[in-house]
Amino acid sequence: MENVESEKSFSTWFLDAAHLHGWLCRHNRPAMTGRKDRNGKPVWVTAYQGDGVDMDWYCVNVEQMRAMWVELKSTDGNLSGEQTDWLETLLEAGQEAGAFWPGDRELLLELLGGSKEADIDGLHGEWPHAEGE
Repeated sequence: MENVESEKSFSTWFLDAAHLHGWLCRHNRPAMTGRKDRNGKPVWVTAYQGDGVDMDWYCVNVEQMRAMWVELKSTDGNLSGEQTDWLETLLEAGQEAGAFWPGDRELLLELLGGSKEADIDGLHGEWPHAEGE
C-alpha cells in the first residue's frame, strides 16, 4: 500500500524548497470558528472575499521575474471542479499555475530553480486527480 502524505507535510516541504530558491510565498490557512457541526466536530473555514476559491500558494521570485500560483494536494487528494476552473482561468490569463502532488517534487524543484521549460502537466492545463475523473 502506498504511503499517504498529508497536504500539510507537503506544504512544509514546498515552502522550504521555495525559500531555498529565493521565492516569497503566501498561503491562506483555515481557522477554527469556535462553532461545531451537527456531529459535534469543530468547523474550519478559510476566509476570502470575491469569486470562488483561491489557490494554496501565491509565490513571487524577483530575481527570476516570475510569479506562480500553486495548488498542493495530499497523496490521495483531489481537485474540486472550482479549483480546476480557477487553474484553467489563470493559465488562459498567461499566469504560471499548477496543481501538484507529493510525487511531483522533482518537477517542482525544476520550476522553483528557474526552469520555465519543465514538462509539467500542471502548468499546461492537464489536471491529474481532477474531480470526476
